[in-house]
Amino acid sequence: MNTKEKLVMIKRVLENNIGRKVLITIRRSKEEYVEIKGVIGDVFTSFFTVEIETEEHKIRTCSYSYFDVLTSQVSLKAS
Repeated sequence: MNTKEKLVMIKRVLENNIGRKVLITIRRSKEEYVEIKGVIGDVFTSFFTVEIETEEHKIRTCSYSYFDVLTSQVSLKAS
């Protein structure tokens, strides 16, 4: 499977899970990771959005590219 096919597969999986809660792990550096809980918001051509509730109980929208998922900079698990 080539890179383009993998990116299409990642997009399809995310499209099928819009509105579901996820645990996002973001790789900030070689040994530093951040975990955030959120909800998959929307899926676009080159990126997807996740709605995250902040400590102040406000909704913040973050966007990530499919390539971030492919390269393991961002990983998602159902929560």
